[in-house]
Amino acid sequence: MLTSDGAVLCQWGPGNVPIEANARVLLYGAIDNAQEIQAQLGLPRDASNAATYLSAVEAWGDAADTRIIGTYAAIIREGTTGIRISRSPWKAPPLFWTREKGRLLVSASPRLIFSAGYPKRLAAGRYAEMLYWIEPDPGAYWYEGLHKCPQGTIIHLSGECDRQYQWYTPASLPEVRLTDDREYVEAASGLLSDAVRASLAPSQKPGILLGGGLDSSLVAEEMLQQLQPGKFLESFTFTPHRDWRGHAPEGLFADDRPWVEGFAATRPQLNPHFCDNDGHDFDSLMEKLVLASGIFRPSTMISSVFDGPALQARQAGCDWLFDAGLGNNTFSNDGRWAYVEFLKQGKLRELWAMLRDQPGDTRSMPRRFLARSVLMLLPEKLRQAARIAVHGQPQSLSRDFSLLRKDAIRDYCLEDLARRRGDSRTGEWFRSREQWLEFVWRNCDYAPEMHTACEEVYGLRMRDVTAYRPLIEFCAGIPTEQFVRAGRQRWLARRMAQGRLPEDQRHNTNYGMHHADWHLRMSRRLPELRAELSAIKEDEELDALIDVERGLERIDNWPANTSHDLPTMQRHFHAIGGAVLTARYKRIIEGKNR
Repeated sequence: MLTSDGAVLCQWGPGNVPIEANARVLLYGAIDNAQEIQAQLGLPRDASNAATYLSAVEAWGDAADTRIIGTYAAIIREGTTGIRISRSPWKAPPLFWTREKGRLLVSASPRLIFSAGYPKRLAAGRYAEMLYWIEPDPGAYWYEGLHKCPQGTIIHLSGECDRQYQWYTPASLPEVRLTDDREYVEAASGLLSDAVRASLAPSQKPGILLGGGLDSSLVAEEMLQQLQPGKFLESFTFTPHRDWRGHAPEGLFADDRPWVEGFAATRPQLNPHFCDNDGHDFDSLMEKLVLASGIFRPSTMISSVFDGPALQARQAGCDWLFDAGLGNNTFSNDGRWAYVEFLKQGKLRELWAMLRDQPGDTRSMPRRFLARSVLMLLPEKLRQAARIAVHGQPQSLSRDFSLLRKDAIRDYCLEDLARRRGDSRTGEWFRSREQWLEFVWRNCDYAPEMHTACEEVYGLRMRDVTAYRPLIEFCAGIPTEQFVRAGRQRWLARRMAQGRLPEDQRHNTNYGMHHADWHLRMSRRLPELRAELSAIKEDEELDALIDVERGLERIDNWPANTSHDLPTMQRHFHAIGGAVLTARYKRIIEGKNR
């Protein structure tokens, strides 16, 4: 953390790794084109990322960030009282700032700002927003007076005035047009190779979160190609609990293990590990993550399936754990906005093939066409009216995700707030490429402090290999037909995988599931969950928000068998779990045992 008087109160880095620092700059993250920048500035090749970044800013000013490719957050002291803070685009580490007793406080973690004496007060209405899965506006944060530097943004802070400059926006990305289909595959494969090379550079013993899909498997395959002889790649895969006896619905698969084993069978340098998270549940690491990050969101329980594999990676001695989090939004994109785009462009043959081959959609072709293409051309109010006419109620995943009382949703204007902030979850697919790109951009700045908190709790460094700016920009600009062709979605990834992945995996069109075993796990804990839910009534503030009786009724009428019907899973796993964890979070930050 850096203060406006230049004092470095704490050098902070997950897993006890200090951020790079000198008298003027603190930097956490990676500069992937550091050697290129060093050559341009005449710096030695062994210059640190922090020194390289500072020299770039001194030479080029705020234009330096446009020349730097990487995933980083940086703080530079300017003069005697000023501070310049910046974050790269696409999944940058976080930066927070505030003013306290005449000083500027800037930190990669809210907890350090609180440890410096800044009061920890949640802003008004935040519990309601949290339970409805609504994020604060860009630049705002959950706590009063605390601000977050947005991604792709530079802020000059001083005692008198602040200047904010958003130098990066996805709306300005150019189209990418090449000569033929083969060139797109070659270009995407080359950029993936560059991304892997940059990611592997600091790692001595890499690990990867590996699933049965195309994205993480292609990243792992490229890593294996780049490993030195005699080196191994450790892979970590979550599976359903060993006692689970369910099955996946049509169009989905519940267990990645068979796919990973098939991939690993002919790759002696890959050492696969599997974890059914026995002993780890959706709440197991919750308290540690809250203490590390200073915040909690009910939505983060989705990622709890990675807790066991990540801890397994630490036990295996890995120093870095990689993933392909943006894979499905880069080279392995399914191009689902094409249902509307193809209709608007009159590409009816392509549209018919896409409607015909959509995994898991058992509706008639006319209904698919109306729901996925025609309806999406209508204004939102007309779409809602049509859904009410067919289904009896408007689609709102946010309502199913929580136990919020109806009057709380109304009083806090949560539907309008969610719509304004881009967090309105209706279950609709994207109406355009622009809407998809804006969604991905916003999600890349979703809970960055949880990523660094996970690094600290797991005890290793982590990176999304596919969050590589040149790869993202390339995939955002290529024609939709590179992602969808003749009804085959993820067409780019399937061509990239030719000769690299097993053929059955390359042609598989089913989607992988998270929390397939949710019913088994929660059923074993119903008495505990009932007690925690009932205790919420003792908290006046939360009792006014959370409909405890509705939650208890769901426990009393608990489904007898596993259901993968999305509303059922949301109303039980997400809504009950989210209410319980929100109450725990409130007790933690208020210093209460009960």
